[in-house]
This record gives sequence, C-alpha cells and structure tokens, in this order.
Amino acid sequence: QIITVSDTSQPSFTLPPDVILYADAVCVADTSVLQNGSPILSSDNCSNILTTTYSDMLTATCPGNTTIQRRWSVIDECGNVSTCTQEITIQDDQAPIITCPANANVSCEVDLSPASLGTATADDNCTPGQMIAISYSDNLDQLPGCNGSGILIRTWTAVDACGNSSSCQQTITVTDQDGPVVQCPASLTFSCGSDISPEAIGFAVVSDNCTPTENIIVAYEDDEGGLTGCNGTGNILRTWTAYDACGNVSTCVQTITIADDTPPALQCPDNVVISCESSLDPSVTGNIVVSDNCTAFEDLEISYDDQSQGLAGCNGSGTIVRTWTVIDICGNVSTCTQEITVVDDTPPMINCASAITVNCGDALD
Repeated sequence: QIITVSDTSQPSFTLPPDVILYADAVCVADTSVLQNGSPILSSDNCSNILTTTYSDMLTATCPGNTTIQRRWSVIDECGNVSTCTQEITIQDDQAPIITCPANANVSCEVDLSPASLGTATADDNCTPGQMIAISYSDNLDQLPGCNGSGILIRTWTAVDACGNSSSCQQTITVTDQDGPVVQCPASLTFSCGSDISPEAIGFAVVSDNCTPTENIIVAYEDDEGGLTGCNGTGNILRTWTAYDACGNVSTCVQTITIADDTPPALQCPDNVVISCESSLDPSVTGNIVVSDNCTAFEDLEISYDDQSQGLAGCNGSGTIVRTWTVIDICGNVSTCTQEITVVDDTPPMINCASAITVNCGDALD
C-alpha cells in the first residue's frame, strides 16, 4: 500500500490594516514594518515554521503623495504560499510657507506690477521651489480715490505640486501728494494801453505726474497794487495757479511791467507865409495836431517857442522858426518845427490931389 502524505494547504494569517501617513517637514514618512505592522500568523495545518516576506510597489501622484502596495507573503515549510496586500498611503498635507513682498507706499505714477513692487517667495516640504505655483490677485476697486489713489490689498497665493496652498497679503498704499509743475510765461514789459490778456501774452504751461494735462485746472489772478506810476505804470504780479485732480496746488508768478516810454505823436502846422501886419497867433498861423497813447489830450502840456531873430528885414519881415513842444504826464517829449515867413509885399496906397488949374508963373509946390 502506498500512502502519500502531502501538504497543499496554505497558511492563514491576519493582514495588518491599511495605513495613512503624513509627510513631515522634510517630506519623509516612516514606512517601516515596525511602524506600520506585519501579518499576524494564525495557523497552518502542518507547518510550525512559517516564513513571512513582503515587497512594495510605489505609485506617486505628486512629490509628497505616494501609495505603497505592500504585498505580504507567508510560506509554510512545504512552500505553500498565502498572499495579500496592505495599502500604505503617504500624504503631503503641509501647505507651502509663503513670504509676501514688503508693504509699499508709492506715488500714483509708480508701476504697481510685481516687477516694480516685488514678488512673493515660497518654500515647501516636498515640492521644489521652482515647481511651486505663485500667483496674485488685485482688487482694483480698492483704488477709488483721485488719480487711482487708495489702499490696494494684493493677495499672493502659493500652491505646491500636491495642491496645498497658502496665502499672504501685501498692502500697497497709493497716494498723489505732488502738485502740478507750472511754468509761467516770461516776464515782459508792455506799453500802457497794451492788451495784456493771456490770449495776447501767453498762458502758463502745466503738467502733472498723474493728472492728464487736459484735466488740470489753471487760473490766474492779477495784483495791480504795483501800478503806482504815471499813467498807471508799474508792475502787475500775475499769479498762475494749477490744481490737479487730487487738489494739489502749484503756483508761479509772472511779472508784467507797464511802462510809458512812448512820446506823444504830433503833426506841426504847415509852413506859412503871412503879411507883416498879420497876427502870429496859432489861430492864424495854424495849430498842431497831437495825441498820446496813454495821456488824455487835456492832460498834455503843449507849448511853442518862436525864434524871431530872423525878422531882420524891412518892417520886421523875415522867417520865424516856431518850435512846438508836447509833454505827456510821464515826461515823454515830442517836438516839431514850423516856419512862418513874414513878408511886406504890399505897395503903399497913394491918393493924388485933385486936378487944379494954376497960372503960369505960380509956384507948383
């Protein structure tokens, strides 16, 4: 009789439970058997000596998330094998450490981009720095003031390769405290009576760091307290004022000098020839025609002077040179000359005695 004894039964055992581990600060988790358990042997129908082995198959979904399929094998002395799989999950639940750029106080014309105001930086326990996604968002409604002024809260967000995220906030204060640049027209001198309106002599030129030129308000005011000279001459101080959209103000002063250095305009009477018995009064010989740019006619000082040494002829005949002089209120003087020729070209009038008859021999005187 042949009796064949065989052992074909597999050992039985209890699998250690599935485990979820979390990566630490340096992206390491303890996956050892000591930490995560090994099979608990129950029995084998024949063998008292059982051998336990395992092998791991790793699947990574991101640098910090890994799934380990740990396949346990229990072998009895006859080579019968029982297998089962324990799942060990390693998770990265640590968000990146993000550092915002420094808060900033800037003028309204400054570039608000991160290239100008700085970029956040981030470190992570598992994701290399270059793989951390860093982004930012701005709520521009926080800049409701003039020329885009206000307080902008820039929120920076860092996301690691496993989707963990952290945020920080950068405060950007935008102000407009600079007044416009205003350049006055050149200081000039004008004659009294001239048109000195800005349309005639020029406007101030303005610009601003933030306000468009067409939105800058420009006004001027004249201080005429310096016009104390004759005919209202002196200095006018024209103050130009520019206001930007935020109410910042800049001024400059233009000096406008009013002068009266123009002499009166006059036209002498024509040269005349008069008889020796005529009057030399201007009503006979002619008056000048005179005007002035600033002085009223009634305020002009008009005079004349006759150089009569030329009247050396018979009966006071000869030539008079009459010099007319006109002086305005500011002392500007104009002169012209008129020649008055005095003649005696009228023969005497004679009346003969009546015709008479005398005897011869009578005296005839």
